[in-house]
Amino acid sequence: MMGEVLGEMDLDNKLQQTPTEVKSRSFVVEAKRFETDEHPLSEEEVEVIGDVAQDCTIFSGISYLGSASVNAPKSETETHRNMAILNEQSHNQEVIKVSVSVPSCSDGCVVLYDAATNTVMARYEIHRILFYAHGTAESKEAACFSFTYTQGETIESSIFQCHVFRCDIPEAVGQVSTCFTKAFQRVPRSMTTSV
Repeated sequence: MMGEVLGEMDLDNKLQQTPTEVKSRSFVVEAKRFETDEHPLSEEEVEVIGDVAQDCTIFSGISYLGSASVNAPKSETETHRNMAILNEQSHNQEVIKVSVSVPSCSDGCVVLYDAATNTVMARYEIHRILFYAHGTAESKEAACFSFTYTQGETIESSIFQCHVFRCDIPEAVGQVSTCFTKAFQRVPRSMTTSV
């Protein structure tokens, strides 16, 4: 399925995570995790890029193509249309090179880092991301992915933005999609209450 409709996240459920295993690929920078009493961080893990401490996988070699306001935030058709438009426009203008941090659990944030300076550009709470999609295989958007983020405190004041990205290595889209899928998984209450 090209897009996964994401339900509202239950923030009361906390997920106990172990370090993410990441195969060595040029588009994956590193996996990070929180320090716990059971699993203290090593000296190498103490450094936190951009002062954002969370269990995550960080992908480099990503271009931010831009965002578009959407009326139907969970529409795969509208998402793919915006993906095609922004991808086409990106060939005529400079894109923003970023690294994207995808959290390992549903109470984290997707974080965009400037690729040149490693400074935090934007943070998107997972529970406010309503929809994720990736480009169709064998299309011009095969290397693209997007998510729809909601801003605003009430339904009436909400603004929905579709943020679109392109991977330098098209195969990276599958890895990014896998990380997003894991980030959106809910934890059964029985697991959180037994800890």
